[in-house]
Amino acid sequence: SMVYHFELISRLGAGSFGLVWKAHDTRLKRDVAIKVPRRGLLTTNQQELFLREARVAAAIRHPYVVAIHDTGIDQGTVYICSELIDGVTLSQWNRESCDSPRAAAEMMHKIVLAIEAIHANSVIHRDLKPSNVMVDQEGNPQVMDFGLAKQDVFEATMTLSGEVLGTPAYMSPEAAKGESRSSDPRTDIYSIGVILYELLTGELPFRGDFTQLVQQILHAKVRSPIELNPKVPHALETICLKCLEKEPADRYQNARNLAADLERFTQGRPIVARRKSLAKRVLRASQAKPGLTLSLISLTVVIVLLLSA
Repeated sequence: SMVYHFELISRLGAGSFGLVWKAHDTRLKRDVAIKVPRRGLLTTNQQELFLREARVAAAIRHPYVVAIHDTGIDQGTVYICSELIDGVTLSQWNRESCDSPRAAAEMMHKIVLAIEAIHANSVIHRDLKPSNVMVDQEGNPQVMDFGLAKQDVFEATMTLSGEVLGTPAYMSPEAAKGESRSSDPRTDIYSIGVILYELLTGELPFRGDFTQLVQQILHAKVRSPIELNPKVPHALETICLKCLEKEPADRYQNARNLAADLERFTQGRPIVARRKSLAKRVLRASQAKPGLTLSLISLTVVIVLLLSA
């Protein structure tokens, strides 16, 4: 019932590494959130990975990022003490309060500003999803749970190289390939695109079991948000689909540019992003499936020769 000087009150949720509790700080007389691993789950190295969440997050100061207060080990139990957010998850906010694509864009703009601040600290979240974003009583997002975050300075010792990390539905193609070590800020840009897509349509871009999801993320075309929700403006769809490009080079290259386009949209100004041209789409497809492309070219040549004859 106690972790250090924190009295556990009620369980708030469960994550990949442990449980989150509402607790009372008996010294400072305030309610906080305490994250602890499941008993016996973590080895010494995994405890270091768990505590890294606090070291990474504690260095970040932003109004839309959950503040970390304290961290440590109490009689073998690792804990992270953070600000307790009185609010709802982003998914619940979407169901109960998001009444238009514009409202979704305004919320995503704030979330992207938080991600920009995270990236400015050489950190990549790598597990962005609605359950890792709370919406407080003022209607502002609070990005949390850096359990899979990667900080460049810890790269050599902390990265679980070759493992698929994150929640499958929100993973970028490069993460789905298991290329964790090569992840960069554009990995989070893709996850932001999935979240925006879900806010706009009520659906995920791809569905299925783990294997099906990975194959779709790597190869399948995303269905147009406007097909699922005709109220989505074309400019906002363009922003969303740019985030969801398979190739990192085709996405927004940083959170700053994405935030700027979302701000332009909410202010009624033209966005900078443009849809990929037909020629570029054909080129990407040919690079992804060279064998099929060669077969189509050969078939085209044969048809042309037959028509000429």
